[in-house]
Amino acid sequence: MLRNLQRIALLLVFFYTSPAFCQDDDLPNGKLAEASRAMKNRDYKEAEIIYRQLLKQNPEDMTLKQWLCHSLINQKEFNEADSMLWRMLETDSNNVGNYWYYGLSCERQNKDSIAADYFKIYIRKTENFTVHDVKAWLHVGSAYRRLMHDSGITLVQYNSMVYHYKKYLKLNPADAYAPELEAFLTAIAAKKPEPGQVLVWDEKN
Repeated sequence: MLRNLQRIALLLVFFYTSPAFCQDDDLPNGKLAEASRAMKNRDYKEAEIIYRQLLKQNPEDMTLKQWLCHSLINQKEFNEADSMLWRMLETDSNNVGNYWYYGLSCERQNKDSIAADYFKIYIRKTENFTVHDVKAWLHVGSAYRRLMHDSGITLVQYNSMVYHYKKYLKLNPADAYAPELEAFLTAIAAKKPEPGQVLVWDEKN
């Protein structure tokens, strides 16, 4: 029970503040704004309906497809969302949004190791972008943190968790949860596993 609550907390830390969730900042009035409001109000079915309507008018719009996938992910319609994302990845392996949303989908399905891999791809593909979502670094660190609670993490995964959390704090020091992350990094320093060992820690002691 405790591990499930910790997992939910780690997901919620960044989920509702993610630019991928707050879609209405630069959208025009009309159907897109309606869909964005529906997403913000957690009326994911309504958002899905609107995105499907818009896709009938613009069937090749990759961004609309990604937003549709996001609405499906929030309804736990993972099979359809993942199938769409895979087809989009096959069509355009350089569209970074596909990696972002597939990472989100894997998170929601408790596939944390895969989620970390896709957010790492997102980071790699956006490293030279002027604008990118720095929360990808947070997603990677938190994926390994949840793994640590469950099946455990190796030394390589431990190092990756610490590295990505530190990088995120450097990129976004004003994050409201920065003190909590700093405290976690201080506590985890004494838990570093030896080569060949697996660290399982629920953060209780």
